[in-house]
Amino acid sequence: SSDLLVGGAAANTSDAVNVAGTLRVSSTVTAGFLVAGSYNASGGPIVSYIIRLVPESANYSINQFSDTGNVFSNLGAGGPTTNTLPQTAGTTGLHFSYYVDAAQTLCIKAQGGDTIRYGATVSAAAGTIYSSAVGSTLHLYTPKTNVWIIDSMVGSWTGPQ
Repeated sequence: SSDLLVGGAAANTSDAVNVAGTLRVSSTVTAGFLVAGSYNASGGPIVSYIIRLVPESANYSINQFSDTGNVFSNLGAGGPTTNTLPQTAGTTGLHFSYYVDAAQTLCIKAQGGDTIRYGATVSAAAGTIYSSAVGSTLHLYTPKTNVWIIDSMVGSWTGPQ
């Protein structure tokens, strides 16, 4: 397909595109795996954002670069699993979601001096939050160094602690 215009030339949307300077979009842009919704910034073009679903049936250390924005589940887990968050040192804007799909404990663990905060409740350094209740979901992000904020939590979770 040739529905992407970059620098005045049509580009195949299946190709990697590098843009130096400003990329102007005059219609819809879709990238990634599964379309999850739309965001309309100040009446500008609608950009579909993508959620990548990642089943982890074993312990997993999250990569701050390749994993941000992903939804992790414990699909296929035969026992407890721990997802270790990346350290926030000097990095903000990371965000991850979790979905308990198997009736096994899914634990989210911070590292080093990072804490996990839900409202007024703050974990210890390298704190955790966990659930084994199928259907429970959680989203967290890091607005500043050493802090993970839970802004959405559904179901039964223990912590942060």
